[in-house]
Amino acid sequence: MTHSDSKLTRQLTASRWLGRCYRWHKQIALVVAIPAVLWALTGLAHPIMTRLFPSALTMQPPTETIQTPEGQPLASIMRQAGIHQIEAAWLIAPAGRPTWQIRQPGPDPYRYFDAVTGQENPDGDRQRAIQLARHFAGDQHSPLRNAQRLTQFDADYPSVNRLLPVWRVDFDRPDRLRAYVETGPARLSALVDDRKAIFQQLFRILHNWSWADDWPGPRRLVMTILLIGIATTTAIGLLVYILQKSRPSRPASRVWHRRIGLLATLSMLAFCSSAVLHLWLKAPLAPPVQLATPFDTTLLTAQPTQLKSGAVLVNISGQAAWLLPRMSKAGGAEHQHHAAHTVRHPTPPARYLDAATGQVLPDGEPRHVQHLTTRLLGQPATGNPRYQWVHRFEGEYGFINKRLPVVQIKQGDRTDYLELSTASWAAHIEPSVRTEGYLFSWLHKAQWLDPLGKNTRDTVLGCFALLNAIMIGIGVWMWWKKRRSPRGSPQQSHHSAQ
Repeated sequence: MTHSDSKLTRQLTASRWLGRCYRWHKQIALVVAIPAVLWALTGLAHPIMTRLFPSALTMQPPTETIQTPEGQPLASIMRQAGIHQIEAAWLIAPAGRPTWQIRQPGPDPYRYFDAVTGQENPDGDRQRAIQLARHFAGDQHSPLRNAQRLTQFDADYPSVNRLLPVWRVDFDRPDRLRAYVETGPARLSALVDDRKAIFQQLFRILHNWSWADDWPGPRRLVMTILLIGIATTTAIGLLVYILQKSRPSRPASRVWHRRIGLLATLSMLAFCSSAVLHLWLKAPLAPPVQLATPFDTTLLTAQPTQLKSGAVLVNISGQAAWLLPRMSKAGGAEHQHHAAHTVRHPTPPARYLDAATGQVLPDGEPRHVQHLTTRLLGQPATGNPRYQWVHRFEGEYGFINKRLPVVQIKQGDRTDYLELSTASWAAHIEPSVRTEGYLFSWLHKAQWLDPLGKNTRDTVLGCFALLNAIMIGIGVWMWWKKRRSPRGSPQQSHHSAQ
């Protein structure tokens, strides 16, 4: 075989491989085009819409000061009401009036008693919910359409919000704002208007495939196959670009398809690979585990004047104590929940008072942490566990967990978060979940661009999502145009030769 024959053979072999790659690229792309475009467009819309959603004026509960220097201990109020056992209690001060807020075992809502007169307010929980909704929404004047207590999730308040029971307070405004608040403890779970409700529903349907929630296994399998298909056709397209020799005359659509594809290839591969990891490694959201402990009301004899508004009744190894509030740090923004590490803040110990005498318990905090670590995590009751306070939603402990402040307890590779005020196991992070969160934050959310600012990061992400959608759209247009062209036409023959 001559040198020229060998060269011709190599060219023919390369041409055949190039043709096969092109056919695979086109055939796979046609299968995955629609879901790829929908994922790209909903991903593009997400950072845009979140800037248009209603935002809370504050994430902190109202600062209330008791303005009446008198009041009865909780034991006296409960004796008058004939209540011998409660599950939780707070001292609050709406309008400066000291009020005991209690929860009894069972599904009934909270009850409210004036700490001075002992009189019960039968509509207290609803009034408290409205007060909190106006506080968090920053709207003290709009009329209200409705206020109702929810004990289960629904389409407007899905399970991702995690907190139940909550009150839904509807404002009579053009945007039909509704606030979902928890009254014990006082916190905001969600602010939703019509625009947010519509977009979130569309996002869940088109991006998360919530319409297949009843078939989680098949949904995950089909989504994985499609994502691998998108990544495969993207990689083949890049290979075709590298192998194919430059030719002088090409249709404008093909030129732009190649150029945009070259710009968007790495982002598409990053989106797809992180999404597959998210599907298979992300832990399902389990409801927080809460330790329920009944309290004997006859032992709660500390005077309200020894406490301050926001004090919460807690159990420390069988001893009833009041945990006093302190000024909370900023709670962090929603959607800051995919970074890899949680920033820890040095925090002075919380103040605990004996619920019977009102005396300070100097070792209340470490004893409380030890008690919850033993009861909730099943750890030995000897020694004091090492822990750090977390006051912001950031890092691996994101907004989706809802509860603040919490203590972080690290034991080997696992990390747990406990909310002391409600005796709740707020989150459990395994190494695989931490790794998935880290990769998702970097590859899907581009958190590595955070030093440039959230606006810059979202702009870059949005541009890549848009480029991916345009690239796919041009590819589908070329296929459709070629399919409609008469076979054997001069135009088709000319383009095919290129």
